[in-house]
Amino acid sequence: MDNREVARELIAAAKLVADNGRVTAPPAMMKAIMEWAVKVVLGDDLWSMRRSFETDKAFMEDPKNLEDKTDRQKEAYWGLFNEKKKTVDEMEALGRKFGVTDSDVVLMRKGKAKQRFKVNLSGWNQEKAVMDGLRAKGKKKLPFPSILVELKKSSSRGGNAVAKWNRGNKTIQIFDVGIHSQSSVDMLEDTIEHEVIHMADYIMKAAGVGASDVDSGASYDPRGHVTEEEHVLSDAEFYTRLNDDIREWKRWTKRQGYTGELLKQVLEVHVGDRRQVDREFGVKDSQPGNLFRILKENDRRKYEKAKKLFLKEFGL
Repeated sequence: MDNREVARELIAAAKLVADNGRVTAPPAMMKAIMEWAVKVVLGDDLWSMRRSFETDKAFMEDPKNLEDKTDRQKEAYWGLFNEKKKTVDEMEALGRKFGVTDSDVVLMRKGKAKQRFKVNLSGWNQEKAVMDGLRAKGKKKLPFPSILVELKKSSSRGGNAVAKWNRGNKTIQIFDVGIHSQSSVDMLEDTIEHEVIHMADYIMKAAGVGASDVDSGASYDPRGHVTEEEHVLSDAEFYTRLNDDIREWKRWTKRQGYTGELLKQVLEVHVGDRRQVDREFGVKDSQPGNLFRILKENDRRKYEKAKKLFLKEFGL
């Protein structure tokens, strides 16, 4: 294959990226990582919560422990105990939903767990573009065959990141993991997907088909304290932050029951295309989302693309 043929192949592959819209996480990898992560984290948290609840239950069932308390203090004690019981019940329900067994409680040791996952691009909207790009470069294999995923109960050392994709050692690290409700499962999934998209973006660039149409040269130092504006404007965070916003707003608008014209107007306010929702709907949220506000004020090209891709996800 001569240089002109290589160029044509790469251009065709890059066009596929543009046609397929936003960069997402390979679904097969997301499914495998998420199933493992939920079992590990929920198994560990459920075990700890059960022990804590049984200790509290024994305390509350002994009349001597509350006999010197006022009625108001007793009410407060029982209130806290009942709240913990609700949390335990919700965690038990999640355990059944995700198939957590007693054997899963030992997967996390000393607040840490790690597992290697094969790089699996099957079913991904950018799979063909990546493979075409690699073939045009004369490469038959992916840049790396697998990644390591590490879960940690502790916080990140240095900086304010809740997770990191390390392209040097091909590792995803997720900090402060914990599951006590469905919302914390959603949060863990959002975090994992964010980092897997970073991995996917790295593979696309290695194949010569990275989405360079949003590159502005903006970046940040992940080792330090990163401001919201620095994070949003960074080239590396364009698709990850956009995906985060789409996931969050799909969940939120579904919970609110927004449909039709109301949904359209709420989303237009969010992306900064409308000042406020018509009064007849009784919705007062009239502020654009942080992501779109920052992009609109600082990078018009990224803003227009983000807005187009965001609204497209809602059929607008």
